Amino acid sequence: MIAELRTRLGSEMDRLSHELSARMPMDLGSGREEAGNDASVELQRVIQRRIRLLGQLVAGLASVDPSTIWPDRAGYGSVVRVRDVATGEEESYTLMAGDFIDLDEGQVSLESPIGYALLGHRTGEQVTVVTPRVERRYEITGLVTLPQKMGLVGGGEEAVALQVA
Repeated sequence: MIAELRTRLGSEMDRLSHELSARMPMDLGSGREEAGNDASVELQRVIQRRIRLLGQLVAGLASVDPSTIWPDRAGYGSVVRVRDVATGEEESYTLMAGDFIDLDEGQVSLESPIGYALLGHRTGEQVTVVTPRVERRYEITGLVTLPQKMGLVGGGEEAVALQVA
């Protein structure tokens, strides 16, 4: 499955890179963007973020334990939506390899308390996250695995809804 994931991630990166270069105005970054181009510039940023994420996923595949990639349980590359059982607050996390995380994008390491607690669980299950300061109980309310994102297994409507996260 790792080889197929690498291939699909690389193909998606190539497709997005081509789309980005086709959409890139000649004067992007020159300060001459027109107000009407705001939507185009924002789309370019979204594509760039997606390419960066795909690159992180490819790089992480080299160091991640293949047994942490499941088609139906939270593992490497999964987007997991959780609800704090006590407060009702919801958050989404992308489970990544330790050296390849971007906290601003909601990424957490598999080795972090939240990543470790979520690993191997499914939608509807509850997990306890223990940190040095607090213990929290979360319910997994949504899950899209890396194999689902890359079309290796079905993901249904939930995969479509969370894929943009």
